[in-house]
Parts: sequence; structure tokens; C-alpha cells
Amino acid sequence: MRSITAWAVVVVLAAAGSSCRKGPEPRIERKGEPDFIPVEDNDPEMDAAVRKGRDTLPELVKALTERPFGSRDFAIKKGFPAGKRQEFIWLTDVALQNGGFHAHVGNQPVWTTSVNLGDSLFVKKEEVVDWMYIRDGELVGGYTVRVLFKREPPAKQREMEELFKVPR
Repeated sequence: MRSITAWAVVVVLAAAGSSCRKGPEPRIERKGEPDFIPVEDNDPEMDAAVRKGRDTLPELVKALTERPFGSRDFAIKKGFPAGKRQEFIWLTDVALQNGGFHAHVGNQPVWTTSVNLGDSLFVKKEEVVDWMYIRDGELVGGYTVRVLFKREPPAKQREMEELFKVPR
């Protein structure tokens, strides 16, 4: 899973009431980890991406059940408490378990202290805010990734597309 998480971003949505700060906090580039990209609360594009991720979760369940040829790097995104905000982290090595998912923390957390890289977790379906996997070299799902991809400069977009194609 490192190939996808090497670029997949850690998305942070600030808690309600924090929108009075001026602009989002700066991106944090981390060696050997994906960039940490804070996102303002009330970001309409990101809110729509989260809704789409939740609404289409049955597609991930189907793919995990059927394991279509050429599919790899299944991941889900879940929020973890970090003071007055949440840190949304990709969980990897996803498997169906007891009506939810079993997965491992796939990124080193920045703000939250409730989990660590590699921790094994059970995640309820209603806790998932996004999901993704790669099929035949192309991103499936990953709606929050798509939003951030569009916002990246061309050089970062090319870097990501060396790992997998992002549908537009």
C-alpha cells in the first residue's frame, strides 16, 4: 500500500467554529510520508466529496467482496479527534469484518494522538468519509483525493499520476 499512500494526502477538516481564522494552515511536506494538507471547514468541494464517498461506499464493499482482477491498494479514510478539530487519515490493508472494516493506519498522524502508524482498527461503515482503490492503474473512489488533485500545481499532479491515473 505504500505506493498509493506515498502520495495520497492526509486531509484535515477543522472543527466547527474555527472558520474565523484567516485561510487554511499551510501544507506540511514530510519525508517518506504524504503531504499533510489542512482544509478549511465549510469547503463546499470537500463536503461534496465526503458525501459522495459515503454515498458510494457500497461500491467499495462490492469490490472487496469480488476482488476484481487488477484491483489493489484498498483504503478507507476516517476522522480522528485532534483537539477541537479532526485529522482524516487513510487506513490501508482493508478487509470486510463484522459489518464494517478492519484496516491499519496508513499515514503517520500529525495532530491526533489517538492512533499511530500501523495501528490495527475496526471501522464502522458510518465512520468512513472516503474510500479508494486502484484498478488497472486508475484511481477508483478517492473523491477527496480528486478535489485536492485539482488544486495541485501541474508538477505535483504529474508526480501523483506516475503512481496511478486520476479520473477527471
